[in-house]
Amino acid sequence: MLKLLWTPAAAAAPDADAYKRAADTLSSGDAILAVPRDRDTAFTGRDALRQAIRDWLARRSLSDQPVKLMLHGFDYDPREAAGPDEDPYSLVYGYPGEAGPNHRLSWLPLVRECDEAGRSRQETAIAFAWVSTGSLTDYAGAGWGEPYQYACVDLVCLAARAVAEVLRILADEGARVDVLAHSLGTRLFTQAVAAFGPGDGTLNNVVLLDGAEFSVDAAATFAGRGFSVVNVTNEEDKVLVAGAEQLGDPSRLPGTIEACSLGRYGLGTVQGWEGIAAYPPNWVDIALDRQDVQAWFKANGGYTLTATDGDRVHPSGGLNHWACYTEPGNRAWLTDLLWKPGCNGAAFAAIAGLPKGRRRASQPVFAGVGIPGGTPMTMDARIALQRGNQGGAMG
Repeated sequence: MLKLLWTPAAAAAPDADAYKRAADTLSSGDAILAVPRDRDTAFTGRDALRQAIRDWLARRSLSDQPVKLMLHGFDYDPREAAGPDEDPYSLVYGYPGEAGPNHRLSWLPLVRECDEAGRSRQETAIAFAWVSTGSLTDYAGAGWGEPYQYACVDLVCLAARAVAEVLRILADEGARVDVLAHSLGTRLFTQAVAAFGPGDGTLNNVVLLDGAEFSVDAAATFAGRGFSVVNVTNEEDKVLVAGAEQLGDPSRLPGTIEACSLGRYGLGTVQGWEGIAAYPPNWVDIALDRQDVQAWFKANGGYTLTATDGDRVHPSGGLNHWACYTEPGNRAWLTDLLWKPGCNGAAFAAIAGLPKGRRRASQPVFAGVGIPGGTPMTMDARIALQRGNQGGAMG
């Protein structure tokens, strides 16, 4: 496993001098890429990072298969001072076994870095670890009232520039890339695709789980993109209802189309895109909470899919935000999505009999709405917006 660690620099609102002068870092061992927040200032350390990735590609296992890029979500901090309870390398990127997490909490068996006991180790995946939370000093210094706003609006967009650089290097090296992203990691991936620019690079198959990205942002970014995407949705996910759609960006009022999350609504129906934009040809929204979807996959592959956590293996399992990768039947399906030929968004999109999208008949139209421009970027505007929302949408 190639470990990449993204660390933010100064916590401040984008209009502050401290923010403008700062440079975030992406490190892999001794290789350190500096990513200035000033877009006119060049990155430094590109050659060292490129060499670190190239060296890993040379020694990786299953070299004829795509690299698996893993992107975790909110509330992780891989810095040593944070401790193991927040370190993704002790959790989703942790080797299961006596000294590691329960194998159902780890992604490493899914990407074949190891088996469920943490043995049979090999090199297949890149674990992108990013600081996706902040202390009171951090988020208040950036003008926010709680850490999720700071992660959703500021940190994710900064970290996405580093992910985009990794995708560029992998494309230059000719390495195909599969992506596994969960929760706020889906927003990280979306923003990285936008930062990457035109074209798909060497992106191959993408699996997005319970996405905390906004559907309108995803629609604007993924329109016409050609790589395969299975976007797993779940209307039983209480975290998306109470968190991502309520707290992420205080300029998006809960209940509006701009606040809808990708993990509940997907990209909407194909019909809603007519004459507006090109629906991604290899994209499919698969709703874990639909009984007809569960029945289809049971009949076509023997998969036992579920939208709910059956035994609370995750400490907050009752919220159903982690069932997508903790439940045994879902894990078997995810493994095939990442490894089995013909088990991907392109293939599923072409199957007429596979139920797609959310279970409700009504569905917002996200195509053509675009990414809202009202998110405040100055300290004064952020504070004023939150004061205005007290007792209302943000109450």
